[in-house]
Amino acid sequence: MRKFLIIAVFFLCASTLQSQTSTPPADTIFNEIILTERGVVAVDTAGDDWYYDFILDKFVEGTIPQTEDIIDESAPVVANQVPVEERAINLKQIKNFKSNIIIESDEYVVHDIIATGRVTVKGWVQGNIRALDNRVLVTSTGQVDGDVIAPTVIIRDGGVVLGEIVEGEDAINFPSFPTEFSEVGMVVIIVIMFFMFVTIFMINALMPKKLQVIADCYNSYTIRNTLLGFLAFMMMPLVIALVVITIVGIPLALFVPLVYLAASIIGIGCFAHNLGGRISRRFLGGDKNRYFQTFVGFSIFAITWILGISLFTGNPEDSPEFGFGIFLFVLSIVITFVPFYGGIGASLLTRFGFKPYKSWKDKHASDGPSPAPAPPPIPTVPDINPPPPSPGPHSPDKH
Repeated sequence: MRKFLIIAVFFLCASTLQSQTSTPPADTIFNEIILTERGVVAVDTAGDDWYYDFILDKFVEGTIPQTEDIIDESAPVVANQVPVEERAINLKQIKNFKSNIIIESDEYVVHDIIATGRVTVKGWVQGNIRALDNRVLVTSTGQVDGDVIAPTVIIRDGGVVLGEIVEGEDAINFPSFPTEFSEVGMVVIIVIMFFMFVTIFMINALMPKKLQVIADCYNSYTIRNTLLGFLAFMMMPLVIALVVITIVGIPLALFVPLVYLAASIIGIGCFAHNLGGRISRRFLGGDKNRYFQTFVGFSIFAITWILGISLFTGNPEDSPEFGFGIFLFVLSIVITFVPFYGGIGASLLTRFGFKPYKSWKDKHASDGPSPAPAPPPIPTVPDINPPPPSPGPHSPDKH
C-alpha cells in the first residue's frame, strides 16, 4: 500500500508539470524528478534545484525548506495543550524583511513581523504579521494577537488569530504599507547631506575671506551666536511678512528662507572645520588643508546622522541596536543645534562676513584710557669727589 501511494504521488507531481499554474518558465527543462522522504525535487538542464510546493501547487526554484513546515502542516490537534502564556517563555528577536521566519512553540515575539517569505507560528506573536509574497501558517499550538495579512493564510485546528485575516494576492497594499525602515527616508537624508557638503565647499571656494570673518565670530561668541540665531529663526515668519509688504513684495520674500538656510550651512561648515582640525592635530600630527579638515569633520557629522537613523528605524524597540540608534539620533540633534543656529547668529552679527564683529567689552577694552607716559630718564650727575691732579714739572716734590 505504501509503495502504491508513493508511485501515485510521483505521477501526480509529474502530471502537474503540464498544468498552467505549476509550469516553470518556458525555457526550463527538467533532467530528472526525484521523490525523496522530504518531498519531490527536480534538477533542470542548467543544474539548478527545484522542489514541489504542495501549498502553491507548483515547482519552486531552490531546495526544500526545513522539515518544521512539513511537520506543522500535518500535525494533529493537541488535546489539553499547555496555554501559550505558560508555554511560550523565551523572547525571540526577529529582524524584518527576512525570507523565512519560524517561531517555535516555546518562543514569543512582542512586535510586528514583516517577512518576504514564509512565516510559521508555533508559539506566540503579540503583534501583526505581514508576508509580502508567501504564506503565513499558524499551527495548532500557535497564537497571533494581531492581524495576519498575506497572499495565503493557513490556520490549523487549534491555532488562534485574534485579529483580522486578510488573504489574497491584493492583500498587501504597497503604497500604504507601513515599514519600520524607510528606504525613501534614508535616500532623503543622504541627498540632504550631499547638498550640504557641496554647498559648504562652494562657499569655501567662492568667499574664503568672508567665511573666515564669520568663522572667527562663530568661534569667539558661540553662545551669543546660538541664542541670536535661534531667536532670528523663530522670527522668520515675521521677517517674511515684513518683506512681503515692502515695495519689492513677494519675489524677495522667497529668498528669505534661502538666506537662513545658507547661514545655517555656514555654521555647520564651521563646526565641521573645527572638528576636522581637532582630529588632524590629535591623530595626523598637526593642522592640514582647510578643505581636508572640513571634509573629515563633515564626514563624521553625516555618518553619525545616517547611522543613527538607520539603527533607530530599522530594528525592534527592545533590541540593543534600537537603543544605540536612539543614542546616535539624539547625539546628532544635539551636535547640530549649536552650529545650525550659531551660523545664523554669526552671519547676522558680521553682515555675512562684510564687517568683523567685536563685542561691547572688546571695543571698550581697546578704547580705554591710554597708559601713563614713562618717567624721563634720570640725568647723569658728575662725581663730587674728582681725583687729585697728577704732579706737574714744577711740583715741590722735585726740589
